[in-house]
Amino acid sequence: MKKRFTEAQIVGFLREADAGLPVKDLCRKHGFSEGSYYLWRSKFGGMSVSDAKRTDNGLEFCGRAMLTWPHRRGVTLRLIEPGRPPQNAYIESFNGRFRDECLNEHWFTSLAHAQVVIEAWRREYNEERPKKGLGGLTPVGYAKQLTATTKTAKVTAGL
Repeated sequence: MKKRFTEAQIVGFLREADAGLPVKDLCRKHGFSEGSYYLWRSKFGGMSVSDAKRTDNGLEFCGRAMLTWPHRRGVTLRLIEPGRPPQNAYIESFNGRFRDECLNEHWFTSLAHAQVVIEAWRREYNEERPKKGLGGLTPVGYAKQLTATTKTAKVTAGL
């Protein structure tokens, strides 16, 4: 069953309600029922988007260390349904790009060699490539812009 809203969108809706928007107005504004709102609040209430991480069902997420790390930090792991990679489309897209552009293009002779090549690819990906989803900015440029905007907003607000 395809879900209409992502978890990030749902957490955003809950934040709007927490900020004082009446539930009826929130539901009308975004086109969902009050029943959905209360169900989401019971499931996601009090979380920020960074508190819930979406992962696939791979073996790398079944080890003791991987299960204890989020528990100790109060992070909720939400697994995608088996056979439903579109539920985690961003990372699936990234993994495909990383595999095609980096891993399939190099024959690593050692762990140190792999680390150097992968780090160079990561830097190029984050610091030189503009992304449409970020308004044509690189991730690093977007982060700088966001930081500057946040600092300006805090100064303007007198914080």
